[in-house]
Amino acid sequence: MSTDDEHSEPNPNDYWSISKPTWDAWNRKTKCLLWEAVVLACDVDPGLYLPYGLNADSSVDGVLQPIPGNVQNLLWLAKNALASESLKSTQIESTDLLQSEVDMSDFTTWLNKIRYPRPREFPWTARELVTGSQQWPWGSHETKGLRSLARAADRFWKNYDPDDISTAPRKDEVIAWLMSDGVSENLAKAIASLLRPEDLRTGRR
Repeated sequence: MSTDDEHSEPNPNDYWSISKPTWDAWNRKTKCLLWEAVVLACDVDPGLYLPYGLNADSSVDGVLQPIPGNVQNLLWLAKNALASESLKSTQIESTDLLQSEVDMSDFTTWLNKIRYPRPREFPWTARELVTGSQQWPWGSHETKGLRSLARAADRFWKNYDPDDISTAPRKDEVIAWLMSDGVSENLAKAIASLLRPEDLRTGRR
């Protein structure tokens, strides 16, 4: 006897949940096409996506999967931002804005402005953190360690919700990233401790 589940259509979320970017293949890029940047910000693999649909390799049981709603929404926002110049482009493609090239630091700055939550693995930082133009509470003095602290705070704690412990990064994850940013192990441990809220409860997530 068949069940309703046997004849139900595939859930797009079942597929997209495993179609994440291979971040190692992207994290050295400083510029991307606008549609690539949007897809990456949505934690989706650009290799499975075309600007106006999904390629054949993304099918499930021969059925092309629909573009997730969050990707569609961010594509629309990004196109309008580029048209209004609130999002900068390094190379504009006037006949198809999705094919325009954007600097990923500028794109990240724009994501911050619209308060769009980035994937934890998203490797790019906002323009103001790249240029070192951020003013510290004690003035303009800065060091490499302070810049790494600022980037780690932006990367790991910007979207932290005290009511949702799952939004807090693991301490070892922060330490590993800081060390990959050129910080010594001892300093990385100190920075990770400074960034971690004192009242953050421990336990399984």
